[in-house]
Amino acid sequence: MQYKSIGIEYPKRIRIKNKLYDIDLESARDENTFSIVIPKDYVKKFVIKLIEYDFKDALPSIYKGEIFGLSRPIESPWELHIRIFNHDDKYSKIFAHIEISRNYIEHLFMVQPVIYEVTSYIDSPYYILYEPESKKVSRIIENRKILLSPPENLMEWRPYMDIAYNEINELKYNFRGIIKKIDEFLHDYSD
Repeated sequence: MQYKSIGIEYPKRIRIKNKLYDIDLESARDENTFSIVIPKDYVKKFVIKLIEYDFKDALPSIYKGEIFGLSRPIESPWELHIRIFNHDDKYSKIFAHIEISRNYIEHLFMVQPVIYEVTSYIDSPYYILYEPESKKVSRIIENRKILLSPPENLMEWRPYMDIAYNEINELKYNFRGIIKKIDEFLHDYSD
């Protein structure tokens, strides 16, 4: 199956107060460069809105302390994954990325942080936080265009899990037979 590449935009140059920051490509691929900060009392409404747009629990997923983790397919094989964390008494933080669908093993290795793909769902005041300095971004001056290309071949993990499950069941069955023979031997030996 031929999968499509998708393009995103990500901040390349930002302003924080009167200082300019250039975001290099390595930082643009780091999930901890930017977060989106929303009022804590808006989180439930935001999550309900995401569910209305067909977001589902992001499972399976590695838990990172988030209060909500939701994902939604955007174009095969890509999906948008949004994690919402408590920040302080008044605010919550959103970290988001586009990744290969969790149906594939490559899901673990292809992740690109995003901002704009999330802000389109937010209908509350928010701001973007530059995480390395924990400072509010005053303005995004320039964006970088990033093309995400899927690998030529994707491997679904479920068939491998089915094989592993069947192998484990066979081992369990064989192990029960061994235990039964040991039990019979010990029973006969004790008589």
